[in-house]
Amino acid sequence: MKIRLLLLFCCALLPCSIFAQDGKGNDESNYYLDSTQVANSIELLPTPPEVGSILFLYDEARYQWGKLQRDTPRGEQAVQDARVDGDGVPMAFSKAFGIDITQETTPEIYRLLIHMREDAGDLATRSAKKHYNRKRPFAFYNEDTGNPELRF
Repeated sequence: MKIRLLLLFCCALLPCSIFAQDGKGNDESNYYLDSTQVANSIELLPTPPEVGSILFLYDEARYQWGKLQRDTPRGEQAVQDARVDGDGVPMAFSKAFGIDITQETTPEIYRLLIHMREDAGDLATRSAKKHYNRKRPFAFYNEDTGNPELRF
């Protein structure tokens, strides 16, 4: 069961991290893999839609829907899910594992999650992010992010 949760984490973190990374890169010692060992995200992720296209309008509608969720329990969960730095990922998995995942109490699980966070988040999406250089929706619309910790 714990293995399934960990695999689910890796799959779930990948699309979320497209908007969560700062683009500065991270300490390479935090990775299990190197750039030659991950899938080419340019081949996996579609080209962002053209402004004004039907797909762009769909993206815009989903963004507007997401903004409506900000002051709800789902919005609060999204803020928690966006905490991928520091102990955010291990804390998120503590409930699923039924134990506190910390560097002191569960050092190996903690280390695994921290390293997988880097592989699944930064390393796996870096090439597409650099190639497409797409503006985040809140920046495109000149609005605050939904995360109060990251507001301008």
